[in-house]
Amino acid sequence: ATLLPFIMSRHLRRSLPLYRRQQLYYALNESSVKVTRPFPAICNRQLSSIQQSSSSAADNNNAESMQSLIKSRRTGTSLAFTLDDDRSKEEEEKLLLQAIHRAIQCAEMAPNHKRTEPFSFLQILNSSSTAKDVAEIAYQVAARTRSVPVARKKKEKWSQIPAFLVTLVHENQNASSLETDSETPTKNYDALPYAPPETERQLEDYASASSAIQNVLLSLHSDGISTKWATGPVIATRAFRNLIDAKPTDRVAALIMLGGVDSIQFGSEKEETITTARRQRKRELDGDLLRSLP
Repeated sequence: ATLLPFIMSRHLRRSLPLYRRQQLYYALNESSVKVTRPFPAICNRQLSSIQQSSSSAADNNNAESMQSLIKSRRTGTSLAFTLDDDRSKEEEEKLLLQAIHRAIQCAEMAPNHKRTEPFSFLQILNSSSTAKDVAEIAYQVAARTRSVPVARKKKEKWSQIPAFLVTLVHENQNASSLETDSETPTKNYDALPYAPPETERQLEDYASASSAIQNVLLSLHSDGISTKWATGPVIATRAFRNLIDAKPTDRVAALIMLGGVDSIQFGSEKEETITTARRQRKRELDGDLLRSLP
């Protein structure tokens, strides 16, 4: 099943006792699930209509499935439509929209100190004119930093991405960071100066947005959709900020690239080998990543 019911039930932790929260959990399957499944309106159901878990073993299976889902999520490499004879590009975009809607509902459940609700998401579908503009910006940036042939390949690759999600964190940077000397104006495709969070609230809001992004990635993964969280030079340009109509105080925290439906499977043995190598961690769990205090 999708990740949404798990995240929604976590949000109710303060108002329900443990045994009631356990009743809100759904079993997650190891295999991907089609996104045509209707969203279970978990918050609108009466508690009396929720059946109690059949056994503690079922609860353990739920927890293990949830943990397996998180550990199996990876950065997507095959970010393109997965069309077949039974599904057109238009139909796949509809399925993506359903999955995106569920993912943003999961994003809403991210921890948020002082309830500032600091982030927003902008969706860009492949069929839109904005998607073409994003690919053109990627080309212009690559042409300046690498070579024209490489830039052309990048534009072609970005033109095939089914959808993008842009994450904005509001009131999260100083507007003066976008100001430039009139004698040396910043070009549209050059990266603007980095403006780090300056206050405790800005730092907490950025942390909340990052948690929301992770919820989005996991939700889409549970729907069988591969993703990539990009923070490269493209989103740092004035051209990109103008395209998405970002305010001077808005921080662009992520450009999330989405693959097609059922795109989380490896496209080749080489791709699986490369991804496995990238997922290897240098630090040990016990004694390094996790240490016990006296």
